[in-house]
Amino acid sequence: MYRHLAPLFFISFVLACNRENTETLPCPPIVTEGTYDYPVKPGTPEWEAFTSRDQMVAVSQIPEDILETISTDALLETLLHCPMVMDYIFYDELQKGFSHIATDINGFEELYIRDDLYKALIQRLQKMDLHCQNAYPPIIDGAYANTDLAFQTYDFFLFQDDLITKLDQNIQTELFDIIYMTVKQRKEYGHNDYSLLVAYATLGKLMLQLDYLPFVKSVERTPYLAMFCEEIPVYRPIDIFPIDTVEKYTLEMKN
Repeated sequence: MYRHLAPLFFISFVLACNRENTETLPCPPIVTEGTYDYPVKPGTPEWEAFTSRDQMVAVSQIPEDILETISTDALLETLLHCPMVMDYIFYDELQKGFSHIATDINGFEELYIRDDLYKALIQRLQKMDLHCQNAYPPIIDGAYANTDLAFQTYDFFLFQDDLITKLDQNIQTELFDIIYMTVKQRKEYGHNDYSLLVAYATLGKLMLQLDYLPFVKSVERTPYLAMFCEEIPVYRPIDIFPIDTVEKYTLEMKN
């Protein structure tokens, strides 16, 4: 028997979209020079008029002439604003959803061959503030964008094998520490388990990459944990708690 975590997300998503802007702190949006402005955005009448996914994919492409010259910082910011970037929420295995997006949208392949991507990702994270509501993508026109969604979507960009497997162990360890501290802060701020799934899966993936033996053995005993660290399912067996397990071994590794 499996327990499904997705309802946690939809509850928080509905609440976020209906929250009044009076709660917003005076935080400016992140502006990166050279960011591509998509011609049609979710929440607009033009977007609502689309009748197929193919139409949405078409307006989510970055023109090739821009893709050839855009900086890594601007490309990252562009893809964080991608109209389809939040489609992962419709999948029971979240990584499958993100992979589907990355396959269909031309900018992702280019992003993950950039040598300075890790630097761009960390610099982007440093600009994000948990207290700045309604300031960061993904953005739906007319809807409230809270930090749960912003950080969760950002997490996917760090989670990808095309990034993590190219990092040496020192940088992987640095990334592990950064994510650990970010998760700690987000939990204290009240982010729920669903919004932290990708971050915890990234911690697990990094422990496997770093060959942290106690966690490796735990994964060998519990195949679902391997799946969690690769596919990020929104369901789990009723007797397995992947977030708790990853947190336990994360704390042990830190100490």
